[in-house]
Amino acid sequence: MGRKGNHRHLAGLATPDFYNVHRKEFEYVTKSGAGRHTSEKSIPLILAIKKAGLASTKRDAVRVLNETTVLVNGRRIREMKYPVGLNDIIEFKDAGRSIAVGINANGQCTLDDTKTDRSNMHIKVIGKYKAAKGAIMLRLHDGSIIKGDNTTKVNDSVVITDDRTLKKTIPMKEGAKCLIINGVHLGSGGTLKKIKAGTMKIPATVIVQPENGEEFETMIKNILVTG
Repeated sequence: MGRKGNHRHLAGLATPDFYNVHRKEFEYVTKSGAGRHTSEKSIPLILAIKKAGLASTKRDAVRVLNETTVLVNGRRIREMKYPVGLNDIIEFKDAGRSIAVGINANGQCTLDDTKTDRSNMHIKVIGKYKAAKGAIMLRLHDGSIIKGDNTTKVNDSVVITDDRTLKKTIPMKEGAKCLIINGVHLGSGGTLKKIKAGTMKIPATVIVQPENGEEFETMIKNILVTG
């Protein structure tokens, strides 16, 4: 009889680009759990611990989670498969170290020790709805939901506080700075030169002028506004 259900791991050759692991180095790699980020744009926390150089084996990484304080966006996490993705901040309190999860031009995750200020972490708004008593709720690209207001629109970016409340909105508009988080221009940045409205059949697109090189057009869903 065939096996039912999802596998708890990934074959090394089948890991998404975002994992940034050598596909032939390991036969199997721990699979990130379901939740905040998509499986293609997240890595399990246990892998982030090893990439940060705080553990060399799975057993050591699990010990770090169980015996020390590890925070993701200010919340203590003990689950080794907890998914971390773009613009998440991981804090290792006992080691006095913080790292921010980023993405490079190859679609691979990066860990940066120098850009861990939450006031600079921009999170894209991918949905918006009205909850009980008329409260405006925002769905963010990291899978979380926060309370917003009528001035914040889908495709804008927000900066949030450690207690997950809205601090600032960065609107998607012509002239804004942006980062490409999907598509063939992944990892590049530039200025929004023009926003082209979509239709029922054609998705909305934007024209981006990079700092160096020729302007290009990409779908609006591929853009993260950064300023």
